[in-house]
Amino acid sequence: MKKILLYGGAFNPPHIGHEFLLKSAIEAIKPDLTLVVPSSVSPHKHNAAVPFFDRFVMAKTFLKCGENVRVSGIE
Repeated sequence: MKKILLYGGAFNPPHIGHEFLLKSAIEAIKPDLTLVVPSSVSPHKHNAAVPFFDRFVMAKTFLKCGENVRVSGIE
């Protein structure tokens, strides 16, 4: 069975704190696959000035956190 880590957030914008948490989770869990999932609509940022697609593209900065990191547009 594969271990999958899901890491969701608004990532508006993605920052070093997000990256630190993701790297820490990867190190602790050692997943086979990590999916970064930007939220379509952030529940705590109702008037997000940055559209989902742009945040999806910016979330690709997390790909450098590991070879098995992928960004998902599932939401």
